[in-house]
Amino acid sequence: MSVMPRAEFPPVGRGALLVRVAILQLAVTTSCALIALCWGRGAALAALLGGMNALASSVVFGLIALVCARGRSQRAVLTAFFLGEAGKFLAVAIGFVLIFHVAGSGLSRGNTLVLFGVFTATLVAQGAVATLRKSAR
Repeated sequence: MSVMPRAEFPPVGRGALLVRVAILQLAVTTSCALIALCWGRGAALAALLGGMNALASSVVFGLIALVCARGRSQRAVLTAFFLGEAGKFLAVAIGFVLIFHVAGSGLSRGNTLVLFGVFTATLVAQGAVATLRKSAR
């Protein structure tokens, strides 16, 4: 009988926080898209694209930070944070390039404002989780 080696996973608290942030950002994106549907399909699509860009970049940050912070030393955690931020910045840039390349002609001026508004609201939701978690301690 052979024993399979255990995979090294991040502590439950860190992974659970990433999942909570992603769920909250998905809820904000969906809510904003449903509200934007009152102004038409284009506005709802812009809301979804903006929120999903923010959500994808947050997931990229979380995964990079969780994978790179295995060393648990302060230097490793700080390096993981900066690598995660660089990955997040790159994901946002690539996301907006794809959005404006693929759906650029379909985005009116008002829909562009919706896109950036929901993107901002989704990132604010991420900050709210961190703030609420800090105040709960």
